[in-house]
Amino acid sequence: MAKSNAEIQKAYRDRQREQALGERLNIILSVTAKRQLERLARHQGRTQREVLEAMLGQAEADIMASLNKTPSALTEYLDNAKPVRKGLRSNEKQGAWYGGVLPTWNASLLLPKY
Repeated sequence: MAKSNAEIQKAYRDRQREQALGERLNIILSVTAKRQLERLARHQGRTQREVLEAMLGQAEADIMASLNKTPSALTEYLDNAKPVRKGLRSNEKQGAWYGGVLPTWNASLLLPKY
């Protein structure tokens, strides 16, 4: 019996997870950001995933270099950067998302410095 599209996609995602030892990230980007990622990947001859991972690695390296001057700040950054698993928002009856409070972060930290 032939597999359904959902079964084929699940098998693909399972193989990718096993091979990459990674986690799935499902996000919606602005059209502008998506086109920028596509152009960068095409220009560098890399996949969008490779470009994104390199950008994140460089952004974190820059931050760690600046925090390295203060070991306690570096330790605090690393301790607070541990991944937190949250339930689906749709499964929460109460919480910050429903209260209209969004997490704060500084997007400029991910931007290249010129």
